[in-house]
Amino acid sequence: MRLEERYREFSQFNAVWRTPARSWEEFGTIGHVEAPFFRMPPGGLNDALEIKANQANAVRAAFFADCDAFVAVVAEAYFELCASAIRAVDPHLIFVVLANSRLVQAGEAANLPMVHEVFADRAYEDDGSLVSRRKPGAVLHDAKAIAQRVVRMVQDGAVISVTGKVIKMRTDTVCIHGDTPGAVGIARGVRQALKDAGIDVAPFKVN
Repeated sequence: MRLEERYREFSQFNAVWRTPARSWEEFGTIGHVEAPFFRMPPGGLNDALEIKANQANAVRAAFFADCDAFVAVVAEAYFELCASAIRAVDPHLIFVVLANSRLVQAGEAANLPMVHEVFADRAYEDDGSLVSRRKPGAVLHDAKAIAQRVVRMVQDGAVISVTGKVIKMRTDTVCIHGDTPGAVGIARGVRQALKDAGIDVAPFKVN
């Protein structure tokens, strides 16, 4: 979405971005705009502080919502370039894509064989996206609960969101983040749970 579509008037936009411009036309001629707010690096206490700061300041929250929307636009173009680059090297290479994401559309457009990836140790929003690491509960740590969750993901072809919503999601491969505390134990638990459920763990294979 263009900034003009997010704000009815330029004055509303400028109340957030605080540029020296007086119109959309003049804003288009400015080569550099100083960010009116500073975002702390993600992780730990910083995430909680960011949430608190945005809750206390609606203008700050609006600015970072604009930034996140811009990142999404850039990411979409980046996904398309990645898929095109893979196809240029070898159209038979397997493209690992985040299930239910824009990566899937990029892979389809490039006609690449794809493997859809779900995350064992990350929470999902109701729209199927991953919960931001800036939010509490974004990363899961209970090895037993994670193992049971993965089995359900594979058997049902779906994930359960943070609110309990069932989201259909193709599950070809499961990611466990190596930097998650206890990752090795989580991986062992997931593999054993899959085995106990009669689900084979095997290399990628695309029909």
